[in-house]
Amino acid sequence: MKFKSLFITALAILCPGLASGGYRYDDYSQGRSFFCDGQEWTFVRHNVDGIASDYKETARVIGDTAVSYYLDYYGDIVRVDQPCKIIQVISEGPSVLERRFAAYEWDAEIYVYSDKTKEFVQLLNFNKKENGKMLYCGEKWQVNTVDYIYPEDRLMKRCATGAMSSDKRSNWIYRIGADRLWLSDTKWENPGFLELQSYYEPKGNVTFSVDVFDTDTFVPDNLYYPDGKEWIYSSAYYEGKGQNEVYVHQKVEDSEEFEHVMCKKVSYRLEGSDSQETALVCSHDGVMYERGYMGLLTPRFDFRLSVGERALDDVPESEVMSVGNIEVNGVILRRLVFRGLATGSQWQYWVEGIGANAGNDMMPRDEMEDLSEIYYPGRFIRCEENGQTKFTANDFSIGMACLNQVIDGKEFEDSKVYQIDGKCVKGVTPGAIIIKSGRKYLLR
Repeated sequence: MKFKSLFITALAILCPGLASGGYRYDDYSQGRSFFCDGQEWTFVRHNVDGIASDYKETARVIGDTAVSYYLDYYGDIVRVDQPCKIIQVISEGPSVLERRFAAYEWDAEIYVYSDKTKEFVQLLNFNKKENGKMLYCGEKWQVNTVDYIYPEDRLMKRCATGAMSSDKRSNWIYRIGADRLWLSDTKWENPGFLELQSYYEPKGNVTFSVDVFDTDTFVPDNLYYPDGKEWIYSSAYYEGKGQNEVYVHQKVEDSEEFEHVMCKKVSYRLEGSDSQETALVCSHDGVMYERGYMGLLTPRFDFRLSVGERALDDVPESEVMSVGNIEVNGVILRRLVFRGLATGSQWQYWVEGIGANAGNDMMPRDEMEDLSEIYYPGRFIRCEENGQTKFTANDFSIGMACLNQVIDGKEFEDSKVYQIDGKCVKGVTPGAIIIKSGRKYLLR
Protein backbone atom coordinates (compact mmCIF):
# COMPACT_ATOMS: atom_id res chain seq x y z
CA MET A 1 0.00 0.00 0.00
CA LYS A 2 3.03 2.31 0.10
CA PHE A 3 4.27 4.34 -2.83
CA LYS A 4 6.90 2.60 -4.96
CA SER A 5 10.24 4.38 -4.68
CA LEU A 6 10.23 5.03 -8.43
CA PHE A 7 6.77 6.54 -8.17
CA ILE A 8 7.92 8.78 -5.31
CA THR A 9 10.84 9.98 -7.40
CA ALA A 10 8.54 10.80 -10.31
CA LEU A 11 6.20 12.70 -8.01
CA ALA A 12 9.06 14.66 -6.48
CA ILE A 13 10.02 15.83 -9.98
CA LEU A 14 6.45 16.56 -11.10
CA CYS A 15 5.25 17.90 -7.76
CA PRO A 16 8.02 19.41 -5.63
CA GLY A 17 5.61 19.77 -2.70
CA LEU A 18 5.77 16.04 -1.94
CA ALA A 19 9.46 16.37 -1.29
CA SER A 20 9.58 19.85 0.25
CA GLY A 21 6.09 20.41 1.66
CA GLY A 22 5.83 23.78 -0.15
CA TYR A 23 3.56 22.80 -3.02
CA ARG A 24 0.02 24.07 -2.68
CA TYR A 25 -3.23 24.19 -4.67
CA ASP A 26 -5.38 27.24 -4.04
CA ASP A 27 -8.43 25.47 -5.49
CA TYR A 28 -8.01 22.26 -3.50
CA SER A 29 -11.48 20.89 -2.74
CA GLN A 30 -13.32 24.21 -2.68
CA GLY A 31 -16.52 23.75 -0.71
CA ARG A 32 -15.37 20.32 0.52
CA SER A 33 -14.28 19.72 4.07
CA PHE A 34 -13.09 16.20 4.79
CA PHE A 35 -9.30 16.73 4.81
CA CYS A 36 -7.20 19.35 6.57
CA ASP A 37 -3.58 19.46 7.65
CA GLY A 38 -3.01 18.06 11.12
CA GLN A 39 -5.80 15.49 11.13
CA GLU A 40 -4.71 12.27 12.76
CA TRP A 41 -6.17 8.75 12.92
CA THR A 42 -4.91 5.95 15.18
CA PHE A 43 -5.61 2.38 13.98
CA VAL A 44 -4.96 -1.23 14.87
CA ARG A 45 -4.30 -3.31 11.75
CA HIS A 46 -5.97 -6.71 11.29
CA ASN A 47 -4.80 -9.16 8.62
CA VAL A 48 -7.07 -11.13 6.28
CA ASP A 49 -7.63 -13.73 9.03
CA GLY A 50 -8.81 -11.02 11.45
CA ILE A 51 -5.74 -11.26 13.68
CA ALA A 52 -4.84 -7.91 15.23
CA SER A 53 -1.34 -6.47 15.20
CA ASP A 54 0.43 -5.79 18.50
CA TYR A 55 1.32 -2.30 17.28
CA LYS A 56 -0.79 0.75 16.52
CA GLU A 57 -0.50 2.81 13.35
CA THR A 58 -0.97 6.56 13.08
CA ALA A 59 -2.13 8.25 9.87
CA ARG A 60 -1.62 12.01 9.66
CA VAL A 61 -2.43 14.64 7.00
CA ILE A 62 0.81 16.57 6.46
CA GLY A 63 0.34 18.68 3.33
CA ASP A 64 -0.52 18.85 -0.36
CA THR A 65 0.68 17.07 -3.46
CA ALA A 66 -0.56 15.92 -6.85
CA VAL A 67 -0.68 12.55 -8.57
CA SER A 68 -0.30 12.35 -12.34
CA TYR A 69 -2.13 9.36 -13.79
CA TYR A 70 -4.12 8.28 -16.84
CA LEU A 71 -7.90 8.09 -16.82
CA ASP A 72 -10.43 6.63 -19.25
CA TYR A 73 -12.66 9.65 -19.86
CA TYR A 74 -15.61 8.95 -22.15
CA GLY A 75 -13.56 6.52 -24.22
CA ASP A 76 -10.43 8.66 -24.35
CA ILE A 77 -7.32 8.04 -22.24
CA VAL A 78 -6.36 11.37 -20.73
CA ARG A 79 -3.65 12.41 -18.29
CA VAL A 80 -4.90 13.92 -15.04
CA ASP A 81 -2.93 15.84 -12.43
CA GLN A 82 -5.05 15.21 -9.34
CA PRO A 83 -4.59 17.57 -6.35
CA CYS A 84 -4.31 15.45 -3.19
CA LYS A 85 -3.49 15.54 0.48
CA ILE A 86 -0.46 13.59 1.75
CA ILE A 87 -1.31 10.93 4.34
CA GLN A 88 1.74 9.94 6.39
CA VAL A 89 1.46 6.52 8.08
CA ILE A 90 3.78 5.62 10.97
CA SER A 91 3.77 2.29 12.83
CA GLU A 92 4.86 1.64 16.42
CA GLY A 93 6.28 -1.66 15.23
CA PRO A 94 10.08 -2.11 15.10
CA SER A 95 11.84 -1.56 11.76
CA VAL A 96 8.62 -0.49 10.00
CA LEU A 97 9.31 2.34 7.57
CA GLU A 98 7.12 5.39 7.22
CA ARG A 99 4.66 5.16 4.33
CA ARG A 100 2.87 7.92 2.41
CA PHE A 101 -0.37 7.92 0.44
CA ALA A 102 -2.16 10.44 -1.73
CA ALA A 103 -5.85 11.02 -1.01
CA TYR A 104 -8.57 13.43 -2.05
CA GLU A 105 -12.28 14.09 -1.67
CA TRP A 106 -14.68 14.57 -4.55
CA ASP A 107 -18.44 14.99 -4.09
CA ALA A 108 -18.23 13.58 -0.54
CA GLU A 109 -16.36 10.50 -1.76
CA ILE A 110 -12.86 9.74 -0.42
CA TYR A 111 -10.22 8.25 -2.75
CA VAL A 112 -6.72 6.94 -1.99
CA TYR A 113 -4.08 6.14 -4.61
CA SER A 114 -3.13 2.45 -4.83
CA ASP A 115 0.36 1.72 -6.09
CA LYS A 116 -0.75 -1.88 -6.66
CA THR A 117 -3.33 -0.99 -9.31
CA LYS A 118 -1.97 2.48 -10.22
CA GLU A 119 -5.38 4.04 -9.71
CA PHE A 120 -7.43 5.85 -7.10
CA VAL A 121 -9.59 3.54 -5.00
CA GLN A 122 -12.74 4.70 -3.27
CA LEU A 123 -12.23 4.26 0.46
CA LEU A 124 -15.33 6.08 1.80
CA ASN A 125 -18.57 7.34 0.26
CA PHE A 126 -20.92 9.75 2.00
CA ASN A 127 -23.23 10.69 -0.88
CA LYS A 128 -25.22 7.45 -1.24
CA LYS A 129 -28.78 7.38 0.06
CA GLU A 130 -30.16 4.93 2.58
CA ASN A 131 -30.84 1.47 1.08
CA GLY A 132 -28.62 2.35 -1.88
CA LYS A 133 -25.81 0.20 -3.27
CA MET A 134 -22.25 1.13 -4.14
CA LEU A 135 -18.87 -0.29 -5.12
CA TYR A 136 -16.57 0.02 -2.12
CA CYS A 137 -12.90 -0.97 -2.42
CA GLY A 138 -13.72 -3.30 -5.34
CA GLU A 139 -16.68 -4.98 -3.59
CA LYS A 140 -20.43 -4.33 -3.70
CA TRP A 141 -21.79 -2.83 -0.46
CA GLN A 142 -25.15 -1.52 0.73
CA VAL A 143 -25.90 1.63 2.72
CA ASN A 144 -28.22 0.42 5.47
CA THR A 145 -28.87 3.63 7.42
CA VAL A 146 -28.04 7.33 6.94
CA ASP A 147 -28.55 9.85 9.74
CA TYR A 148 -26.73 12.60 11.67
CA ILE A 149 -24.99 12.77 15.05
CA TYR A 150 -23.81 15.70 17.20
CA PRO A 151 -20.50 14.90 18.93
CA GLU A 152 -18.56 17.81 20.46
CA ASP A 153 -21.35 20.20 19.33
CA ARG A 154 -20.66 19.43 15.66
CA LEU A 155 -23.21 18.09 13.21
CA MET A 156 -21.84 15.09 11.26
CA LYS A 157 -23.37 12.69 8.75
CA ARG A 158 -23.27 8.98 9.63
CA CYS A 159 -23.65 5.94 7.33
CA ALA A 160 -24.06 2.33 8.44
CA THR A 161 -22.82 0.07 5.63
CA GLY A 162 -22.25 -3.60 4.92
CA ALA A 163 -20.90 -5.94 2.26
CA MET A 164 -23.52 -7.84 0.27
CA SER A 165 -21.41 -10.98 -0.14
CA SER A 166 -20.05 -11.31 3.40
CA ASP A 167 -20.65 -10.28 7.01
CA LYS A 168 -18.33 -7.28 6.78
CA ARG A 169 -19.74 -4.17 8.46
CA SER A 170 -18.54 -0.61 8.86
CA ASN A 171 -19.87 2.68 10.23
CA TRP A 172 -18.74 5.90 8.58
CA ILE A 173 -18.92 9.46 9.89
CA TYR A 174 -18.22 12.47 7.68
CA ARG A 175 -15.11 14.36 8.87
CA ILE A 176 -14.01 11.41 11.03
CA GLY A 177 -13.87 8.38 8.74
CA ALA A 178 -14.83 4.78 9.58
CA ASP A 179 -14.69 2.53 12.59
CA ARG A 180 -13.33 -0.13 10.22
CA LEU A 181 -11.62 0.41 6.86
CA TRP A 182 -11.67 -2.79 4.79
CA LEU A 183 -8.71 -3.27 2.45
CA SER A 184 -9.27 -5.78 -0.35
CA ASP A 185 -6.41 -7.94 -1.67
CA THR A 186 -7.19 -6.78 -5.22
CA LYS A 187 -6.33 -3.15 -4.38
CA TRP A 188 -3.82 -3.15 -1.52
CA GLU A 189 -0.54 -4.81 -0.69
CA ASN A 190 -1.56 -5.34 2.95
CA PRO A 191 -5.21 -6.53 2.90
CA GLY A 192 -7.42 -6.97 5.96
CA PHE A 193 -8.92 -4.02 7.83
CA LEU A 194 -7.91 -1.04 9.92
CA GLU A 195 -9.80 -0.67 13.20
CA LEU A 196 -10.05 2.95 14.36
CA GLN A 197 -8.94 3.72 17.92
CA SER A 198 -9.23 7.52 17.91
CA TYR A 199 -9.43 10.53 15.60
CA TYR A 200 -7.85 13.95 16.23
CA GLU A 201 -9.37 17.08 14.70
CA PRO A 202 -7.00 20.10 14.79
CA LYS A 203 -9.80 22.64 14.49
CA GLY A 204 -10.90 22.98 18.07
CA ASN A 205 -8.16 20.62 19.26
CA VAL A 206 -10.67 17.77 19.72
CA THR A 207 -10.07 14.02 19.93
CA PHE A 208 -12.97 11.69 19.07
CA SER A 209 -13.15 8.14 20.40
CA VAL A 210 -14.88 5.30 18.58
CA ASP A 211 -17.89 5.75 20.89
CA VAL A 212 -19.18 8.47 18.56
CA PHE A 213 -20.13 5.81 16.00
CA ASP A 214 -22.84 4.56 18.40
CA THR A 215 -24.22 7.97 19.40
CA ASP A 216 -27.98 8.69 19.24
CA THR A 217 -29.38 10.39 16.15
CA PHE A 218 -29.25 14.21 16.20
CA VAL A 219 -32.51 15.99 17.15
CA PRO A 220 -32.74 19.72 16.23
CA ASP A 221 -34.70 22.28 18.26
CA ASN A 222 -35.69 24.38 15.17
CA LEU A 223 -36.26 27.44 17.37
CA TYR A 224 -35.07 29.73 14.58
CA TYR A 225 -37.52 28.27 12.05
CA PRO A 226 -41.12 28.62 13.31
CA ASP A 227 -43.83 28.14 10.68
CA GLY A 228 -44.62 31.39 8.89
CA LYS A 229 -41.28 33.09 9.55
CA GLU A 230 -40.14 34.88 6.40
CA TRP A 231 -37.00 36.66 5.20
CA ILE A 232 -36.98 39.12 2.29
CA TYR A 233 -33.77 39.78 0.36
CA SER A 234 -32.87 41.42 -2.89
CA SER A 235 -32.05 38.86 -5.59
CA ALA A 236 -28.26 38.73 -5.96
CA TYR A 237 -28.77 37.57 -9.55
CA TYR A 238 -30.91 40.53 -10.62
CA GLU A 239 -29.05 43.04 -8.49
CA GLY A 240 -25.88 41.98 -10.29
CA LYS A 241 -27.61 42.99 -13.50
CA GLY A 242 -28.46 46.42 -12.08
CA GLN A 243 -32.06 45.54 -11.19
CA ASN A 244 -32.43 46.39 -7.51
CA GLU A 245 -36.16 45.90 -7.06
CA VAL A 246 -36.44 42.11 -7.52
CA TYR A 247 -36.91 40.46 -4.13
CA VAL A 248 -36.58 36.88 -2.90
CA HIS A 249 -39.03 35.70 -0.22
CA GLN A 250 -37.70 32.89 1.93
CA LYS A 251 -40.54 31.44 4.04
CA VAL A 252 -40.84 28.54 6.50
CA GLU A 253 -43.74 26.46 5.17
CA ASP A 254 -43.79 23.03 6.82
CA SER A 255 -41.78 20.19 8.38
CA GLU A 256 -40.10 17.34 6.52
CA GLU A 257 -37.90 14.49 7.67
CA PHE A 258 -34.50 14.25 6.00
CA GLU A 259 -32.25 11.29 6.77
CA HIS A 260 -33.96 10.78 10.16
CA VAL A 261 -33.64 14.47 11.08
CA MET A 262 -36.85 16.51 11.38
CA CYS A 263 -36.16 19.59 9.27
CA LYS A 264 -38.21 22.60 8.22
CA LYS A 265 -39.09 23.19 4.58
CA VAL A 266 -38.35 26.69 3.26
CA SER A 267 -39.70 28.08 0.00
CA TYR A 268 -37.74 30.51 -2.17
CA ARG A 269 -40.07 32.67 -4.25
CA LEU A 270 -39.44 35.70 -6.45
CA GLU A 271 -41.78 38.55 -5.62
CA GLY A 272 -44.52 38.72 -8.24
CA SER A 273 -43.93 35.15 -9.43
CA ASP A 274 -45.82 31.96 -8.61
CA SER A 275 -42.84 29.68 -9.27
CA GLN A 276 -40.61 28.71 -6.37
CA GLU A 277 -37.81 26.44 -5.16
CA THR A 278 -37.57 24.72 -1.80
CA ALA A 279 -34.77 23.89 0.62
CA LEU A 280 -34.53 21.99 3.91
CA VAL A 281 -33.21 23.71 7.03
CA CYS A 282 -32.95 23.11 10.76
CA SER A 283 -31.49 24.81 13.81
CA HIS A 284 -29.98 23.73 17.08
CA ASP A 285 -28.06 25.30 19.94
CA GLY A 286 -27.26 28.62 18.25
CA VAL A 287 -26.60 27.30 14.72
CA MET A 288 -28.78 27.46 11.58
CA TYR A 289 -28.19 24.59 9.11
CA GLU A 290 -29.20 24.08 5.49
CA ARG A 291 -29.14 21.01 3.26
CA GLY A 292 -26.71 21.88 0.49
CA TYR A 293 -23.65 20.37 -1.14
CA MET A 294 -24.18 16.65 -1.90
CA GLY A 295 -27.20 16.66 0.42
CA LEU A 296 -25.09 17.37 3.51
CA LEU A 297 -26.64 19.40 6.32
CA THR A 298 -24.07 22.19 6.74
CA PRO A 299 -23.92 25.32 8.95
CA ARG A 300 -25.44 28.41 7.42
CA PHE A 301 -24.91 30.63 10.45
CA ASP A 302 -23.01 29.74 13.62
CA PHE A 303 -23.81 32.33 16.28
CA ARG A 304 -21.54 30.59 18.79
CA LEU A 305 -18.40 32.06 17.17
CA SER A 306 -16.06 33.98 19.47
CA VAL A 307 -13.86 37.02 18.89
CA GLY A 308 -10.90 36.05 16.69
CA GLU A 309 -12.63 33.09 15.01
CA ARG A 310 -13.62 33.09 11.35
CA ALA A 311 -16.97 32.13 9.89
CA LEU A 312 -15.09 30.84 6.82
CA ASP A 313 -11.50 29.75 7.39
CA ASP A 314 -10.20 31.09 4.08
CA VAL A 315 -11.95 34.50 4.29
CA PRO A 316 -10.02 36.98 6.50
CA GLU A 317 -12.90 39.46 6.46
CA SER A 318 -15.12 36.86 8.15
CA GLU A 319 -13.10 37.14 11.37
CA VAL A 320 -15.29 38.02 14.36
CA MET A 321 -14.31 41.38 15.87
CA SER A 322 -17.04 41.76 18.47
CA VAL A 323 -19.80 39.68 20.07
CA GLY A 324 -22.58 41.36 22.01
CA ASN A 325 -26.32 41.82 22.36
CA ILE A 326 -28.75 44.21 20.70
CA GLU A 327 -32.38 44.85 21.53
CA VAL A 328 -34.90 45.09 18.69
CA ASN A 329 -38.65 45.45 19.26
CA GLY A 330 -38.19 44.42 22.87
CA VAL A 331 -36.27 41.25 22.01
CA ILE A 332 -32.60 40.81 22.93
CA LEU A 333 -30.53 39.07 20.25
CA ARG A 334 -26.86 38.11 19.96
CA ARG A 335 -24.88 40.04 17.33
CA LEU A 336 -21.54 39.24 15.69
CA VAL A 337 -19.50 42.01 14.08
CA PHE A 338 -16.97 40.99 11.41
CA ARG A 339 -13.67 42.45 10.25
CA GLY A 340 -15.25 43.23 6.89
CA LEU A 341 -17.12 46.12 8.51
CA ALA A 342 -13.90 48.13 8.47
CA THR A 343 -13.32 47.50 4.77
CA GLY A 344 -16.84 48.06 3.49
CA SER A 345 -17.12 44.43 2.36
CA GLN A 346 -20.26 42.32 2.58
CA TRP A 347 -18.92 40.74 5.79
CA GLN A 348 -20.39 43.04 8.45
CA TYR A 349 -22.99 41.63 10.86
CA TRP A 350 -24.78 38.43 11.87
CA VAL A 351 -27.74 38.52 14.27
CA GLU A 352 -28.95 35.44 16.11
CA GLY A 353 -31.95 33.78 14.55
CA ILE A 354 -32.09 36.38 11.75
CA GLY A 355 -28.98 35.95 9.63
CA ALA A 356 -26.78 38.51 7.90
CA ASN A 357 -27.13 42.00 6.54
CA ALA A 358 -25.50 41.51 3.13
CA GLY A 359 -24.08 38.99 0.69
CA ASN A 360 -22.64 36.93 3.54
CA ASP A 361 -26.13 35.69 4.32
CA MET A 362 -25.08 32.13 3.52
CA MET A 363 -22.14 29.83 2.98
CA PRO A 364 -20.52 29.59 -0.52
CA ARG A 365 -23.07 29.01 -3.26
CA ASP A 366 -22.12 25.41 -3.92
CA GLU A 367 -23.58 24.72 -0.48
CA MET A 368 -27.00 25.45 -2.05
CA GLU A 369 -26.48 23.98 -5.50
CA ASP A 370 -30.09 22.75 -5.71
CA LEU A 371 -31.46 26.28 -6.04
CA SER A 372 -31.66 28.27 -9.27
CA GLU A 373 -29.27 31.23 -9.27
CA ILE A 374 -32.13 33.74 -9.47
CA TYR A 375 -33.18 32.71 -5.95
CA TYR A 376 -29.81 33.46 -4.36
CA PRO A 377 -30.38 36.11 -1.67
CA GLY A 378 -28.33 39.29 -1.81
CA ARG A 379 -28.95 42.29 0.46
CA PHE A 380 -31.11 41.62 3.51
CA ILE A 381 -34.31 43.72 3.55
CA ARG A 382 -36.43 42.53 6.49
CA CYS A 383 -37.59 39.53 8.53
CA GLU A 384 -41.26 38.91 9.29
CA GLU A 385 -43.24 36.62 11.60
CA ASN A 386 -46.96 36.14 11.06
CA GLY A 387 -46.95 39.02 8.61
CA GLN A 388 -45.40 41.48 11.08
CA THR A 389 -41.94 42.99 10.51
CA LYS A 390 -39.64 41.89 13.33
CA PHE A 391 -36.25 42.95 12.00
CA THR A 392 -34.96 45.25 9.23
CA ALA A 393 -31.63 45.87 7.54
CA ASN A 394 -31.09 49.01 9.64
CA ASP A 395 -31.50 47.03 12.87
CA PHE A 396 -28.18 45.23 12.28
CA SER A 397 -26.20 48.40 13.02
CA ILE A 398 -28.03 49.62 16.13
CA GLY A 399 -25.45 51.23 18.42
CA MET A 400 -22.78 51.14 15.71
CA ALA A 401 -23.65 54.45 14.04
CA CYS A 402 -20.74 56.83 13.44
CA LEU A 403 -18.19 54.07 14.02
CA ASN A 404 -14.96 55.61 12.79
CA GLN A 405 -12.89 52.49 12.29
CA VAL A 406 -11.76 49.10 13.55
CA ILE A 407 -8.42 49.60 15.23
CA ASP A 408 -5.83 47.61 17.18
CA GLY A 409 -6.63 47.90 20.89
CA LYS A 410 -2.91 48.14 21.73
CA GLU A 411 -2.97 51.76 20.54
CA PHE A 412 -5.12 52.59 23.57
CA GLU A 413 -3.40 50.41 26.19
CA ASP A 414 -2.14 53.39 28.20
CA SER A 415 -4.94 55.82 27.38
CA LYS A 416 -8.12 56.73 29.18
CA VAL A 417 -11.08 55.94 26.98
CA TYR A 418 -14.83 55.75 27.44
CA GLN A 419 -17.28 52.91 26.92
CA ILE A 420 -20.61 53.42 25.16
CA ASP A 421 -22.29 53.84 28.58
CA GLY A 422 -19.92 56.73 29.35
CA LYS A 423 -17.78 54.87 31.90
CA CYS A 424 -14.10 55.79 31.81
CA VAL A 425 -11.89 52.70 31.45
CA LYS A 426 -8.29 51.74 30.75
CA GLY A 427 -6.93 48.61 29.05
CA VAL A 428 -10.18 47.57 27.39
CA THR A 429 -10.44 44.16 25.70
CA PRO A 430 -10.68 43.28 21.98
CA GLY A 431 -14.19 43.45 20.57
CA ALA A 432 -15.18 46.44 22.72
CA ILE A 433 -16.56 49.68 21.30
CA ILE A 434 -14.86 52.69 22.92
CA ILE A 435 -14.93 56.48 22.54
CA LYS A 436 -11.71 58.52 22.35
CA SER A 437 -11.67 62.26 21.69
CA GLY A 438 -15.26 62.12 20.54
CA ARG A 439 -14.62 59.37 17.98
CA LYS A 440 -15.98 55.80 18.21
CA TYR A 441 -13.72 52.77 17.62
CA LEU A 442 -14.17 49.01 17.53
CA LEU A 443 -11.09 47.35 19.06
CA ARG A 444 -9.51 44.25 17.62
